[in-house]
Amino acid sequence: MSDIILAVNGIRYAGWTKVSVSKSIESLCGQFSFSTTVKENAEFVIQNNLKLQDKVQVFIDSTKIITGYIEKLDIAYDAGSHSITVAGRDKTGDLIDSSIKPNNYNHQSFVKLVENVLSDNGYTDIKVINNVSNLPNMVEKTQGAAVGEKIIGFLDKYAKKVQALLTTDADGNIVITRESEASAIGSLLSNNTNATNILGASISLSSTNRFRYNYIVSQSDNKTFTKPSVNQTSVATDKDIRNPRRNYTVMRPATEAVTLKQLATWSTNLRRAKGTRYNCRVQDYYSSKVFNQIWLPNELVQVEDIRCQLSGQFLIQGISYSKSLDSGSITEFSIVNKGAFDLDSIIASNNNFGDKLVKKEGFVDLFLDRVS
Repeated sequence: MSDIILAVNGIRYAGWTKVSVSKSIESLCGQFSFSTTVKENAEFVIQNNLKLQDKVQVFIDSTKIITGYIEKLDIAYDAGSHSITVAGRDKTGDLIDSSIKPNNYNHQSFVKLVENVLSDNGYTDIKVINNVSNLPNMVEKTQGAAVGEKIIGFLDKYAKKVQALLTTDADGNIVITRESEASAIGSLLSNNTNATNILGASISLSSTNRFRYNYIVSQSDNKTFTKPSVNQTSVATDKDIRNPRRNYTVMRPATEAVTLKQLATWSTNLRRAKGTRYNCRVQDYYSSKVFNQIWLPNELVQVEDIRCQLSGQFLIQGISYSKSLDSGSITEFSIVNKGAFDLDSIIASNNNFGDKLVKKEGFVDLFLDRVS
């Protein structure tokens, strides 16, 4: 059976009785939790040299998936058992928690902005990797970091403006990326054949937070004009939602009209998808044992689920790897539509869903703002 291993200060710890590791393309950093409980011998004590803030690496067999720190350490015992739980996140978890040093930046290059922010705030051990070949320059050259603003909150604002996502690689570095076009080797199947590998799945639908018209509004900073500031507005339409439902979102800081249009489109994609969720789980962590490929976020995967009436190629938005004595090695998926992160066009409304169940709506499980 495949194993999830915690390496601390060069020492690899295996044999945990309960493990959970999660990563997704819309969350900056991954998370992990390892637990062991001993009940056979009340006098037995689990020996460990683990300490808070120890640097760790998490592996699935020989494949590294997380580099981070121990942020939580719980030890408990009673007359019949002794247990320990170790939990933490990628190195980039600090960027979610920590406030940015107030500063004014003047960059058109988003990569340079991220590098300078990391350097100015003392994160010299985190590299910046740009995987977007055609990353545009920022229209607004002046970027002001306010007192009390979180580092990732500041960087996220400008990532949206260049149509990019911020994720973390296996070494704990920031990756500037977009929705992938790469396909996983394996498929997710529930089709009443011997090829079925989906153990269970769920889908839920809601239109509560969807609107026919999604407006993004930004007031011009008016730095180069003497006339009064004017409000700039862009709108994107979700044609599958009834009239006259509408929503206005104010974008700060001041934003150019071309960027507002892209943000309105992105907001519509996210909102129409937030109310529809598809999740499934399979045994083991590998999309292909032959090629030693584990399931990963931001890969396209073929899904055939006759019960949920899904058929087609979709995007893996999030992954959770787990292990327990009861279930063994399990991978859980959060599956979203291709184009869920596209700022150029509204997600098409005919995505191979069954008409009776989902009325051909697209689906994604995303949030407009990052939640730590």
